[in-house]
Amino acid sequence: MFALQLLKTNNTRLTLCSAIAVDTVGVKLNQMALLSTRGGLQRSFVPQEISDYTLSFVQTEIECLKQCSLVCRSWLYASREYLFRSIEINHANADEFARVVGNPSSTLPSYVQKIRLNPRSSLDYRWFQRLVPVISRLALVTSLVLERIDWMGVNIRTRASFLAHFAGSLTKLELKDIAFDAFADFQDLVCEFTELHALVVHNVTWENRPTFKPLTNTHPTGHPTHHAKAPKTLSPRLTQLVLSHCPDNRQILLWLLSQPSALIHTVTSLQITPIRERDMVQFGRYIRTLGPHLLHLHISFAIAEITPACFGDQHLYPSLPTPPVPPHLDEQHLAELVAADARWWELEKGIIKEEGLSVCENLVALTSLRTLRIDHFLTRNAEGESRSEVTRRVPSNAVMWAPKVLMSIKSPYLTRITLDVCVARTGEVDMHSIKWKYLDRILTQGRKETVKEIVISYSGGVKGDAVRDLISSRWPTCASKGILRFVPANCL
Repeated sequence: MFALQLLKTNNTRLTLCSAIAVDTVGVKLNQMALLSTRGGLQRSFVPQEISDYTLSFVQTEIECLKQCSLVCRSWLYASREYLFRSIEINHANADEFARVVGNPSSTLPSYVQKIRLNPRSSLDYRWFQRLVPVISRLALVTSLVLERIDWMGVNIRTRASFLAHFAGSLTKLELKDIAFDAFADFQDLVCEFTELHALVVHNVTWENRPTFKPLTNTHPTGHPTHHAKAPKTLSPRLTQLVLSHCPDNRQILLWLLSQPSALIHTVTSLQITPIRERDMVQFGRYIRTLGPHLLHLHISFAIAEITPACFGDQHLYPSLPTPPVPPHLDEQHLAELVAADARWWELEKGIIKEEGLSVCENLVALTSLRTLRIDHFLTRNAEGESRSEVTRRVPSNAVMWAPKVLMSIKSPYLTRITLDVCVARTGEVDMHSIKWKYLDRILTQGRKETVKEIVISYSGGVKGDAVRDLISSRWPTCASKGILRFVPANCL
């Protein structure tokens, strides 16, 4: 009754993990399986639900799950759920995958929920093309990663078959390191998935310019033109959008702004890294359009591309068309914003005047923001350079922008701010002109009093203790409130 005793203890997670991790793993697992032998046959007295719950504590430990799958039939089923939930198909294992899944008696398709397709060693489109018939057997997949796939090399019929299989079931799509012939090809792929909740686009490129003209499809008289084509629309369920290291964020943002308002306002989590100077106007207008619907924002700034404009404020660019109308605020939300203004406006006004800052009108619209992350907040290397090859010191423009960004966000619900620090040693911090006391005040006064956690994500070779001592000494108010948290970048 070893397993039942473990489940009754208060330290179930610790006890189970410890028992499984010991060298005598085989003995312990057989005890926990509660097997009895009758007439030479083994059967388990443990209900399947308990086996599932037991193995959920080690669901990320692949080697441990492999051992668990050998204990008994009940644990075999429970372990498969985690072992095969996410699989990667590459050039090396494609043949083995096709053989296993192609077998009519294979049970693997009933467990797979996420697929990553990455040939790694080859960009031959035939690699992907011959996998499509086999992949069509995976009926429960909801997350798909296409990485380094020669999408344009695949024939149209195969592409259509692949898209049709996942069109109504896929909820998350990640496109990485893919080159399209045209922006329209990228649109066709993304818009095919009508149930998409999350879209991740990393280093995706195309050749030509878009043929549509977003936000300008009207005649000077104000009447719509008859020749303008409606833009291809995204999934109405899209809530998470990530644009990472894409050479042309501006073009994607223009397309997003051309979507119907009902589709724009569904996005609640946005990541754009990095923001370049040419992206500023469209990015500003997009977040202003999202307004109070945006709950999570993750941004970074391209080094040495600072513009005096703040994300394309309308008064700085009077020639631009008026952006779509931000969503209407409900009465309760509006009342909470009015109360926050009455409580903190005078204090925040004094903080702004102290350094001669101005607020960004577009960021002011983010009145419901819960979390904010700024990458490359403090770094010595230029965007795109490897840390080992850095030979020059470039000031981090995120540090320069941070006070204005933080003071412009008026959300009274902001609870977590994450700042990325990448230095080799703490001495490099003093090479930047940073107003530490001013930032300490911004992070702890006014509407930022609601912030419960300031996470410092550190990397670049610097030691965690050194970062902790340095930041805590420079931001004494944050340190005294106990809201500083230091985490290695690879742990976030």
